[in-house]
Amino acid sequence: ATLLQWIKSDRHKTIDLGLAEFVSPTGETTQRYYNNITDVGMGGDIAEKLYASKRWFGPFLTYQYYIISTLLGYKSLPIEVTADGKTKQFRVMNFCVANGKYFGNGLGVAPNAIPTDGFLNTVSIGDVSLLDYLKNLPNIQKCKPLNHPEVNYATAKTIEINCSERPIPIDMDGEFVGFTPLKISVVPQ
Repeated sequence: ATLLQWIKSDRHKTIDLGLAEFVSPTGETTQRYYNNITDVGMGGDIAEKLYASKRWFGPFLTYQYYIISTLLGYKSLPIEVTADGKTKQFRVMNFCVANGKYFGNGLGVAPNAIPTDGFLNTVSIGDVSLLDYLKNLPNIQKCKPLNHPEVNYATAKTIEINCSERPIPIDMDGEFVGFTPLKISVVPQ
């Protein structure tokens, strides 16, 4: 079915949304809804680079180029995450808060995400190497959970992310939108 046919047949489904509060690039506290994935760390850096790029090689290869080039020099950052009132501190290269399963042009980073379950899924990616990424890429593309000591999955209804070292860029549904501190809550249905 084409999108137009779906619209004309009035077939629709309610889904959860994430409501995020963060610091805009101009320094103001702002709010925005998102429907798929918000992430901090490498994802924000990559979104900022993609925004400014020409994408000569198409979306998938351009995205892979920025992932690989960013992985080569990226250092994990110390973050504090409070999920449903429980706080943990750890180092991450990327931290995702997902309502949907896929981002980055076909990367199934959140295999357990269900956009209608009233929860957001978190995916913590610690110190992973370029070799780890390339070795796990086929499973990421198939949206399979990774069995890796630096990758952790959880669910929550509210999430707060802070970094004591510096504000971290935020990628929201493929766009660079601002910086941490970031507060997210699920808005069911």
